[in-house]
Amino acid sequence: MNSYDTLPYPGLPYRQTHPDRLRTIARLLGMDPPSAERCRVLELGCGDGGNLLPMAWALPHSKFVGLDLGAAHIRQGQAKVRQLGLINLELRQQDLMEFGPHEGEFDYILAYGLYSWVPPQVADRILDIMSRHLSARGIGYVNYTAYPGGRLRESVRDLMLFAARGIAEPAERLQRARTMLEAVAGARAADDEFGALLQAEARRVAARESPFVFHDELAEAFHPVYVHEFAAQAARHGLQYLAEATLSDSHTAAVSIGDDFIDREQYLDFIQGRAFRHTLLCRTAIALDHQLRTDVLPQLFAASNAAAVEAGGAMVEFRGPRSSLKTDHPVVQAVLRTLAQAWPRSVRVAALPEQIGRSHAAVIAQVLLSAFSRDLVEIYSTPPLVASEPGHRPEATPLARLQAQQGEKISTLVHTYIAVEDDLARHLIGLLDGTRDRAALMAELAPRAPGMSRDQLGQQIDDYLAALCRWAVLRP
Repeated sequence: MNSYDTLPYPGLPYRQTHPDRLRTIARLLGMDPPSAERCRVLELGCGDGGNLLPMAWALPHSKFVGLDLGAAHIRQGQAKVRQLGLINLELRQQDLMEFGPHEGEFDYILAYGLYSWVPPQVADRILDIMSRHLSARGIGYVNYTAYPGGRLRESVRDLMLFAARGIAEPAERLQRARTMLEAVAGARAADDEFGALLQAEARRVAARESPFVFHDELAEAFHPVYVHEFAAQAARHGLQYLAEATLSDSHTAAVSIGDDFIDREQYLDFIQGRAFRHTLLCRTAIALDHQLRTDVLPQLFAASNAAAVEAGGAMVEFRGPRSSLKTDHPVVQAVLRTLAQAWPRSVRVAALPEQIGRSHAAVIAQVLLSAFSRDLVEIYSTPPLVASEPGHRPEATPLARLQAQQGEKISTLVHTYIAVEDDLARHLIGLLDGTRDRAALMAELAPRAPGMSRDQLGQQIDDYLAALCRWAVLRP
């Protein structure tokens, strides 16, 4: 039996893989890929479709195909496709080695959590599929464990494999490995440098959910690579390195060693000890200079939920979910405050100079590129449609309502996810189909909150709805 059928890998949306994000990065580097609103997307190793389902719902004029070897995963995903009535998403149980030449072209081909966890010939097949099926202006996405940081991950993996040696049953194997992992993570702080690094990595892995630990750290195959090796392998398939889907992994650094772009990336990995990459590929026929451009920014949209915190004097710290920035520059502060006030809606970049000052247009462009590269700002070609306030009859997506009913993590409209543990909040999300006003929501929820007064319940509902707006879960 496939281990993914025994212990399913949670299906989640990954913002780094969204076709609009890939298109936006490519546009900033001088390419012109197809619009996410009308494109074909292929995901290799799609699991239960957790990454494709929110894309397919939000982009009804695009076509999505997902392949996975796990029968249980595909059955679960196909059931959701039927429940949601999606006609633009096809999930198949299929070995990617059998993906045929008749499948046609795709504008975006995704391989999330696959390349480093399959045998080398299968990893090569991922690139072969991209070579054969990527459209002329298309983008390929592959994430993988990278050296040199991957060596530390290998050390923790070896520790866990040694602890679980001789055990075949998945649950027991996972428990034995976790016990050793948590013992190392919880031990007294190591005195030597390697021990401290190993302990920090053990803590990172110990904090992960069990399915991720089992299928990532305890996977049968695990093959980290240097980025220069990955780029060379891609080149043999007629593909070239474009950028990282998380630009903070390369475009924020300034290293003058080496003239070749791939050499520069490799030196960065050596210096920073990078352990993971989200690499974008395109066809070698496309001319690239790897310099981020500002001339396309006025055509794009920006968004940020970084909160401003006074840091003393003129200094302000902006804290986002993935990074933070301290600055006393008034234009930087004005840009980030403007975006934060609009969140979860996006702001047309061309409108920012009108709001902040036309004389600052060039600085605003540099601020946006820098903040995007630092993962503090999102930039979109086609912004997601989200509600800025709950409205009279608040509405979540059919997918979010279904996920709430099934006890899963909730997909947002900005292609992230949230964990909602509160049963009352989950039931509320399930009710948000756009037909119920606040009074109707209170009437439905009252039997589930017997200890609350009417005023308390009303306040709780208001708080939940405000949070769902901030998390970009509600439709406009």
